[in-house]
Amino acid sequence: MCTFVNGLFLTRNGEKALRQDGSARISDGSCIHPDCVIYNSIIHGFCRLGQVKEAVGLFNEMVLKSMNPNVYTFTMLMDVLCKDGKVREAKNALAVMIRRGQKPDVVTYNTLIAGYCQVKEVKNGRHLFNSMIRAGVTPNVLSHNILINGLSKTGEVFEATTLLRQMQRRHIVPTTETYNSLLEGLCRTENMRTEHVYEAVNLFEEMHMEHIASDTVTYTCLIYCLRKSRRIFYLQELIRK
Repeated sequence: MCTFVNGLFLTRNGEKALRQDGSARISDGSCIHPDCVIYNSIIHGFCRLGQVKEAVGLFNEMVLKSMNPNVYTFTMLMDVLCKDGKVREAKNALAVMIRRGQKPDVVTYNTLIAGYCQVKEVKNGRHLFNSMIRAGVTPNVLSHNILINGLSKTGEVFEATTLLRQMQRRHIVPTTETYNSLLEGLCRTENMRTEHVYEAVNLFEEMHMEHIASDTVTYTCLIYCLRKSRRIFYLQELIRK
Protein backbone atom coordinates (compact mmCIF):
# COMPACT_ATOMS: atom_id res chain seq x y z
CA MET A 1 0.00 0.00 0.00
CA CYS A 2 2.77 2.46 0.96
CA THR A 3 4.55 1.71 -2.32
CA PHE A 4 1.40 2.63 -4.22
CA VAL A 5 0.96 5.85 -2.23
CA ASN A 6 4.58 6.84 -2.78
CA GLY A 7 4.14 6.14 -6.48
CA LEU A 8 1.25 8.60 -6.66
CA PHE A 9 3.47 11.35 -5.31
CA LEU A 10 6.27 10.48 -7.71
CA THR A 11 3.77 11.20 -10.49
CA ARG A 12 2.57 14.34 -8.64
CA ASN A 13 -0.89 12.84 -8.11
CA GLY A 14 -0.79 13.19 -4.34
CA GLU A 15 -4.35 14.43 -4.16
CA LYS A 16 -5.45 10.96 -5.27
CA ALA A 17 -3.70 9.26 -2.37
CA LEU A 18 -6.69 9.78 -0.10
CA ARG A 19 -10.34 9.80 -1.05
CA GLN A 20 -12.66 12.44 0.30
CA ASP A 21 -14.03 10.02 2.91
CA GLY A 22 -10.55 9.45 4.32
CA SER A 23 -10.01 5.96 2.92
CA ALA A 24 -7.15 5.02 0.63
CA ARG A 25 -7.98 3.29 -2.67
CA ILE A 26 -5.61 0.85 -4.29
CA SER A 27 -5.55 -0.01 -7.98
CA ASP A 28 -7.90 -3.02 -7.83
CA GLY A 29 -10.72 -0.81 -6.51
CA SER A 30 -10.76 -2.11 -2.93
CA CYS A 31 -10.54 0.34 -0.02
CA ILE A 32 -8.13 0.27 2.88
CA HIS A 33 -8.56 2.57 5.84
CA PRO A 34 -5.16 4.15 6.38
CA ASP A 35 -3.07 3.63 9.50
CA CYS A 36 -0.22 5.78 10.82
CA VAL A 37 2.26 4.33 8.33
CA ILE A 38 0.07 5.20 5.34
CA TYR A 39 -0.67 8.67 6.68
CA ASN A 40 3.07 9.22 7.17
CA SER A 41 3.69 8.21 3.55
CA ILE A 42 1.10 10.67 2.29
CA ILE A 43 2.24 13.49 4.59
CA HIS A 44 5.81 12.83 3.43
CA GLY A 45 4.64 13.14 -0.18
CA PHE A 46 2.90 16.45 0.47
CA CYS A 47 6.02 17.71 2.27
CA ARG A 48 8.18 16.78 -0.72
CA LEU A 49 5.84 18.75 -2.97
CA GLY A 50 5.90 21.71 -0.59
CA GLN A 51 2.16 21.43 0.01
CA VAL A 52 2.18 22.66 3.59
CA LYS A 53 -1.58 23.15 3.97
CA GLU A 54 -2.32 19.60 2.82
CA ALA A 55 0.35 18.11 5.10
CA VAL A 56 -0.96 20.00 8.14
CA GLY A 57 -4.54 19.07 7.22
CA LEU A 58 -3.73 15.36 7.17
CA PHE A 59 -1.86 15.65 10.45
CA ASN A 60 -4.93 17.26 12.05
CA GLU A 61 -7.09 14.53 10.55
CA MET A 62 -4.90 11.89 12.19
CA VAL A 63 -5.40 13.53 15.56
CA LEU A 64 -9.17 13.85 15.05
CA LYS A 65 -9.33 10.13 14.21
CA SER A 66 -7.53 9.35 17.48
CA MET A 67 -4.45 8.06 15.67
CA ASN A 68 -1.12 8.60 17.36
CA PRO A 69 1.33 10.56 15.20
CA ASN A 70 4.83 9.26 15.90
CA VAL A 71 8.22 10.99 16.06
CA TYR A 72 8.59 10.68 12.29
CA THR A 73 5.20 12.33 11.70
CA PHE A 74 5.98 15.29 13.96
CA THR A 75 9.46 15.73 12.53
CA MET A 76 8.16 15.79 8.95
CA LEU A 77 5.53 18.34 9.92
CA MET A 78 8.08 20.54 11.69
CA ASP A 79 10.44 20.33 8.73
CA VAL A 80 7.87 21.48 6.17
CA LEU A 81 6.69 24.27 8.50
CA CYS A 82 10.25 25.51 9.05
CA LYS A 83 11.00 25.47 5.33
CA ASP A 84 7.86 27.56 4.84
CA GLY A 85 9.10 30.07 7.44
CA LYS A 86 6.47 29.01 10.01
CA VAL A 87 8.92 28.40 12.85
CA ARG A 88 6.47 29.38 15.57
CA GLU A 89 4.03 26.74 14.33
CA ALA A 90 6.89 24.20 14.26
CA LYS A 91 7.73 25.08 17.87
CA ASN A 92 4.08 24.53 18.81
CA ALA A 93 4.21 21.14 17.07
CA LEU A 94 7.19 20.22 19.25
CA ALA A 95 5.24 21.20 22.38
CA VAL A 96 2.27 19.08 21.25
CA MET A 97 4.61 16.20 20.50
CA ILE A 98 6.03 16.25 24.02
CA ARG A 99 2.56 16.59 25.61
CA ARG A 100 1.42 13.51 23.69
CA GLY A 101 4.25 11.48 25.17
CA GLN A 102 6.47 11.34 22.09
CA LYS A 103 10.16 11.90 22.80
CA PRO A 104 11.89 14.13 20.22
CA ASP A 105 15.09 12.67 18.79
CA VAL A 106 18.17 14.46 17.49
CA VAL A 107 16.62 14.78 14.00
CA THR A 108 13.58 16.53 15.48
CA TYR A 109 15.73 18.99 17.40
CA ASN A 110 18.02 19.60 14.43
CA THR A 111 14.99 20.39 12.28
CA LEU A 112 13.75 23.14 14.59
CA ILE A 113 17.24 24.51 15.30
CA ALA A 114 17.75 24.84 11.52
CA GLY A 115 14.37 26.57 11.29
CA TYR A 116 15.37 29.12 13.91
CA CYS A 117 18.69 29.78 12.16
CA GLN A 118 16.90 30.16 8.82
CA VAL A 119 14.82 33.07 10.19
CA LYS A 120 17.85 34.48 12.06
CA GLU A 121 16.50 33.58 15.50
CA VAL A 122 19.84 32.00 16.40
CA LYS A 123 19.45 32.79 20.10
CA ASN A 124 16.33 30.61 20.20
CA GLY A 125 18.24 27.94 18.28
CA ARG A 126 20.97 28.02 20.92
CA HIS A 127 18.39 27.71 23.71
CA LEU A 128 16.84 24.71 21.98
CA PHE A 129 20.30 23.18 21.52
CA ASN A 130 20.87 23.45 25.27
CA SER A 131 17.36 22.11 25.98
CA MET A 132 18.14 19.08 23.83
CA ILE A 133 21.19 18.31 25.97
CA ARG A 134 19.19 18.76 29.19
CA ALA A 135 16.56 16.37 27.80
CA GLY A 136 19.24 13.70 27.44
CA VAL A 137 19.47 13.84 23.64
CA THR A 138 23.08 13.95 22.46
CA PRO A 139 23.73 16.52 19.71
CA ASN A 140 25.48 15.11 16.65
CA VAL A 141 27.80 16.70 14.11
CA LEU A 142 24.85 18.12 12.18
CA SER A 143 23.44 19.76 15.32
CA HIS A 144 26.73 21.59 15.83
CA ASN A 145 27.14 22.45 12.14
CA ILE A 146 23.65 23.98 11.93
CA LEU A 147 24.23 26.20 14.95
CA ILE A 148 27.81 27.11 14.00
CA ASN A 149 26.56 28.14 10.56
CA GLY A 150 23.73 30.17 12.08
CA LEU A 151 26.04 31.96 14.52
CA SER A 152 28.60 32.67 11.78
CA LYS A 153 25.96 34.15 9.47
CA THR A 154 24.80 36.58 12.17
CA GLY A 155 28.33 37.79 12.88
CA GLU A 156 28.83 35.78 16.08
CA VAL A 157 31.96 34.05 14.81
CA PHE A 158 33.79 33.86 18.10
CA GLU A 159 30.71 32.30 19.74
CA ALA A 160 30.66 29.84 16.84
CA THR A 161 34.34 29.06 17.46
CA THR A 162 33.55 28.41 21.12
CA LEU A 163 30.93 25.91 19.99
CA LEU A 164 33.54 24.24 17.76
CA ARG A 165 35.76 23.75 20.82
CA GLN A 166 32.83 22.33 22.80
CA MET A 167 32.14 20.00 19.90
CA GLN A 168 35.72 18.74 19.99
CA ARG A 169 35.55 18.22 23.76
CA ARG A 170 32.51 16.04 23.15
CA HIS A 171 34.72 13.97 20.80
CA ILE A 172 32.60 14.90 17.79
CA VAL A 173 34.81 15.29 14.72
CA PRO A 174 34.19 18.55 12.81
CA THR A 175 33.69 18.40 9.06
CA THR A 176 34.73 20.59 6.14
CA GLU A 177 31.34 22.30 6.47
CA THR A 178 32.07 23.16 10.12
CA TYR A 179 35.26 25.03 9.25
CA ASN A 180 33.85 26.60 6.09
CA SER A 181 30.99 28.14 8.09
CA LEU A 182 33.52 29.74 10.43
CA LEU A 183 35.69 30.96 7.57
CA GLU A 184 32.67 32.41 5.76
CA GLY A 185 31.69 34.18 8.97
CA LEU A 186 35.15 35.73 9.21
CA CYS A 187 34.86 36.85 5.58
CA ARG A 188 31.69 38.77 6.46
CA THR A 189 33.48 40.78 9.16
CA GLU A 190 33.19 44.44 8.17
CA ASN A 191 36.26 45.72 10.03
CA MET A 192 38.81 43.03 9.33
CA ARG A 193 41.40 43.09 12.09
CA THR A 194 44.60 41.18 12.64
CA GLU A 195 42.91 38.73 15.04
CA HIS A 196 40.36 37.83 12.38
CA VAL A 197 43.12 37.01 9.89
CA TYR A 198 45.03 34.97 12.45
CA GLU A 199 41.83 33.08 13.31
CA ALA A 200 41.22 32.27 9.62
CA VAL A 201 44.80 31.06 9.16
CA ASN A 202 44.66 29.04 12.39
CA LEU A 203 41.40 27.36 11.33
CA PHE A 204 42.89 26.51 7.94
CA GLU A 205 46.03 25.02 9.51
CA GLU A 206 43.93 23.12 12.05
CA MET A 207 41.98 21.52 9.22
CA HIS A 208 45.18 20.18 7.73
CA MET A 209 46.54 18.98 11.07
CA GLU A 210 43.27 17.11 11.71
CA HIS A 211 43.26 15.73 8.14
CA ILE A 212 39.98 17.45 7.30
CA ALA A 213 39.67 18.08 3.57
CA SER A 214 39.70 21.63 2.21
CA ASP A 215 37.55 22.55 -0.76
CA THR A 216 36.94 25.51 -3.05
CA VAL A 217 34.93 27.33 -0.37
CA THR A 218 37.77 26.92 2.13
CA TYR A 219 40.40 28.43 -0.18
CA THR A 220 38.10 31.16 -1.47
CA CYS A 221 37.33 32.32 2.08
CA LEU A 222 40.97 32.22 3.14
CA ILE A 223 42.15 34.18 0.09
CA TYR A 224 39.36 36.71 0.60
CA CYS A 225 40.36 37.28 4.24
CA LEU A 226 44.03 37.69 3.32
CA ARG A 227 43.28 40.06 0.43
CA LYS A 228 40.83 42.12 2.46
CA SER A 229 43.42 42.57 5.20
CA ARG A 230 46.22 43.17 2.67
CA ARG A 231 48.12 40.18 3.98
CA ILE A 232 48.11 38.13 0.79
CA PHE A 233 51.79 37.34 1.36
CA TYR A 234 50.60 34.94 4.09
CA LEU A 235 49.13 32.79 1.35
CA GLN A 236 52.55 32.20 -0.21
CA GLU A 237 53.78 31.11 3.19
CA LEU A 238 50.88 28.70 3.60
CA ILE A 239 51.42 27.24 0.11
CA ARG A 240 55.08 26.60 0.94
CA LYS A 241 53.99 24.68 4.04
